[in-house]
Amino acid sequence: MLLRPLKIRDLTFPANVLLAPMAGVTDRAFREMVRRWSPDELTCTEMAVAQHLVHSRELPELSKIYPADPPIAMQIAGHDPYYMAKAAEMAVDFGAVIVDINMACPSKKINGNGDGVSVTCVPSQVDRVLKAVVGATPLPVTLKLRLGMDDLRITCTETARIAEQCGISMITLHGRTKAQMYSGLANWDMIDATAKAIGIPLIGVGDIRSPEDAERRLRETSVAGVMVGRAMGGTPWLIGQITEYLRTGVAPPDPTEYERLGIAMEHLTLIVQYKGEKVGVPEARKHMAWYTKGMVNSAEVRDIINRLPNLNEVIEALSDFRENFRPVAA
Repeated sequence: MLLRPLKIRDLTFPANVLLAPMAGVTDRAFREMVRRWSPDELTCTEMAVAQHLVHSRELPELSKIYPADPPIAMQIAGHDPYYMAKAAEMAVDFGAVIVDINMACPSKKINGNGDGVSVTCVPSQVDRVLKAVVGATPLPVTLKLRLGMDDLRITCTETARIAEQCGISMITLHGRTKAQMYSGLANWDMIDATAKAIGIPLIGVGDIRSPEDAERRLRETSVAGVMVGRAMGGTPWLIGQITEYLRTGVAPPDPTEYERLGIAMEHLTLIVQYKGEKVGVPEARKHMAWYTKGMVNSAEVRDIINRLPNLNEVIEALSDFRENFRPVAA
């Protein structure tokens, strides 16, 4: 059976289909939306740089864990073993069940500080960081990787072996290099080879956009599970669809456009509830673009809502647009 429980050290989760942590996307509101269709889903906080986390006088919003969140991992990034260990120590008090280390982020800002994928260029540094984190917390520690910096510096298999030796409980591997960012196709042959090279679970990431994509990768490779990232934008029900498809062979239908716009308004309201109008309305615009993508005349409504400053006006614009998709009474 392709859908199976996922065991991470002494923890067991009901499904081997996971939500990728994405900066600026998988915040508190988004995680709550995903849980409507996947109530037992293991989620993860947005990435926090360990040094910033340790020095913060107040816990950053992106690392906060809320009552609706568990089970959830806390993701940290960094190259300094001291700060990474200190950040890991904080995870228990925050309410995380797992500490996830990000050595996959390709952003220029993160890598410019020697964090993200850049850490994997120095195997001895990887070893020091991972041992420090594993030794600092009683929680299982997982690791997120990319293939490497570029096609000439593929480091994922070597790093995965080091991680296993250091006591890492699970690895997530995005099948692209830093140089690729999010372009091109994910290299699932390399993901498969790395999964076969280690004795701990490896989760594959890259180009999972449908239940059929997930089924194919689980069937054709040695991964323990799959993680869904950018395809979740505007489709918080996708992981629930994938899980049901793997369980029964039949995927639940997508929401209608009318229903989808209703879900968009619920999501928008949550964002503003948690972040306020000044921050929440601008942050919600990318989500509204994802929800409305492909709908007739959606470019016009996006142009309107991108200029509106408050929640009620955006809701009104979306409600008016939604009337175009109201189901016809039988």
